[in-house]
Amino acid sequence: MIQRPWMPGQIFLLLIKGGSNNVELNQKIAILNKTLGFEELDPDQLANLAELSSIRFYKKGEYIFHEGDTPRYFKVVVEGLVKLSKSTESGKAYTAVMGWPGDTLNAVTLFEDLPRFLSAQAIRTSTILCLKKTDFVDFVFQHPTVALRIIKILGHLVQTSYERILDMVAEKAEQRIINMLFMLYKKFGHTLNFTNQELADLVGATTETTIRIMGQLRKQGIVQSARGRIQIADPVALEKLGRGPFWA
Repeated sequence: MIQRPWMPGQIFLLLIKGGSNNVELNQKIAILNKTLGFEELDPDQLANLAELSSIRFYKKGEYIFHEGDTPRYFKVVVEGLVKLSKSTESGKAYTAVMGWPGDTLNAVTLFEDLPRFLSAQAIRTSTILCLKKTDFVDFVFQHPTVALRIIKILGHLVQTSYERILDMVAEKAEQRIINMLFMLYKKFGHTLNFTNQELADLVGATTETTIRIMGQLRKQGIVQSARGRIQIADPVALEKLGRGPFWA
């Protein structure tokens, strides 16, 4: 069991209750083995990476990094939920990608020496595995087959992020809310532990607009909601709404 010393901004080694350094290392190896792009690494390669890694803990609402930051670490979501968003000149933030356990966070910037083009914020209390940029890049380029696989995956994620941002800028708030609800349903199932405020923040809408749209979805029998919880009652109808006009 991971003991979490809740001190934002500091890096901690993974602590296993009643465990040894070997158990700690095995935990990190297990984390990396479930990370997109690393699934096919052999045990020795995973162990090398794990020995270089550390664990960082973030409270709900805390930023993991900001758009424009210089990337110094390769980061993987271990537990929790992270929102990766892009801000417009008007100050509105659009969610490009959700970071689930096993996902990397805006890692392509590590290879291009560019500032972070997305901000990452913990939507739930989150545990993040960190590797120094120099250690990660050195490892990747020492293993060409690994490099090709990871860069291809990261490139796809970047393209997906940009496409999602463009879609969200063009979409009305109603469509963004519906699409986000369906995305969360696919990940978490019928019961979503999100408030209207949290949902609004995820899609860059006002709370008032979100409450109005949720009310309309309830009238159509697509969702049910109570304080801090949303129940997806009709996911098929929700998906159809995501592809067509909301008020049709």
